[in-house]
Amino acid sequence: MDALVLSDFSTAETLKPRESSLIRYVKKIIAGSLAKIFLVSIVGLVAWVSWKPTLYDQFKLDKRFMVQQLASLPYQEFKQAAEFIKNGDYYQARQVTSKLVLKNLDNVEIAKQYASILIASDCFETSKQVLYPIFESKNLNDKAVAAYLLGLTFLKEEDFSGAKHWLSRVPKKSAEYYQAQEIISRIETI
Repeated sequence: MDALVLSDFSTAETLKPRESSLIRYVKKIIAGSLAKIFLVSIVGLVAWVSWKPTLYDQFKLDKRFMVQQLASLPYQEFKQAAEFIKNGDYYQARQVTSKLVLKNLDNVEIAKQYASILIASDCFETSKQVLYPIFESKNLNDKAVAAYLLGLTFLKEEDFSGAKHWLSRVPKKSAEYYQAQEIISRIETI
């Protein structure tokens, strides 16, 4: 007896109409384009997040202002520091001004300028050590500048509670008060 072999004609391959090569090509292009758009979006997002300025960057001490202020003071060391900062060499600026600070330990103006250089060059602990005694002084202007610079120090460290603490201690009648209040309001939205 001969066996009758029946083919399985019910498979998906035989029931599915054949796609034309044009349709397959278009699907391939669309899939590739979507992948490219996705990758470009991810790269763009990463670039934007890394470019986005920090809160400190929005309120930091301006390099040109620091150079101008240092150059206008009657100390040769500050004039040298201004040149170093202009060239982006904060390390050398710090070295030159630290010697001046050591010679004039009681001069608050020199200490405030030195603290600004320290903050700009990420020497946070040293800037705090310089600014804490200034904040304890009786002079309202010195106290305001010290509190503001301490606030910037903590802000640069991204210690927002510390920044808020010091910025809230800037006296109302000082020149730094409104700037400090602006930073505090921005911190509260973070």
